[in-house]
Amino acid sequence: MEYYFRTSVTVETSSPGLTYLQDTLLVASCVREHSSVRYTAYRVA
Repeated sequence: MEYYFRTSVTVETSSPGLTYLQDTLLVASCVREHSSVRYTAYRVA
């Protein structure tokens, strides 16, 4: 049996080149499988 769900993604980084991700709105579409979770993240804003 698979379960589908949505979630928001929060990024925390110390890399100067990636700090813009900390202020980016990210959402994800997720699938819970037998022994893993698979997700695809999308940048909204």
